[in-house]
Amino acid sequence: RKCAFNEINIEKLRTPMLDYVDWFNSNICGDSASSVWADYVLSLRDILGWANFIIDFCRKTQSLDVWMAFLHGAALMHLDGLGLGTGLSSDDADKTRRKAKEFLVDQVPTEKRDTSIIGFVDEVCDIEKAYVFTDSSFGVKPFVIQTGSEIIPNNLKFNMTAPTTGMNLRRVLR
Repeated sequence: RKCAFNEINIEKLRTPMLDYVDWFNSNICGDSASSVWADYVLSLRDILGWANFIIDFCRKTQSLDVWMAFLHGAALMHLDGLGLGTGLSSDDADKTRRKAKEFLVDQVPTEKRDTSIIGFVDEVCDIEKAYVFTDSSFGVKPFVIQTGSEIIPNNLKFNMTAPTTGMNLRRVLR
């Protein structure tokens, strides 16, 4: 079911959100021999930012189900930034991101997983199908924005559906 602002039931997400924060802080940050993980402990500010993303996105778009907002909100809150500027290796960041995504997807009701995980688990899968470029909109589904009055040239000098470019475009629009 799609979520409209007046139908958002953030209460049903409270337990999965807090379970994730507890899992991440205990199993990733608290169980590591490396002190670098101490910088990644999730806080009340992170939880509030996550909840705010869910509410704002559902209110503005009315096109994203609440569980998709739950997953993409977690990505925006901290998964997209794992390893940036911290000295954390790319492999460690990727492994941690993968574990975190598995835990988050497990929080989603089974009947919602097919549609809710689009662009979350595998950010580059089907990027060409998800890319939107029309006279009035631009983006990577489910994050599409209206274009302004400036004409966007059809002959861009780079490929927006290349894996890294498409993934980064989705992250920026998220």
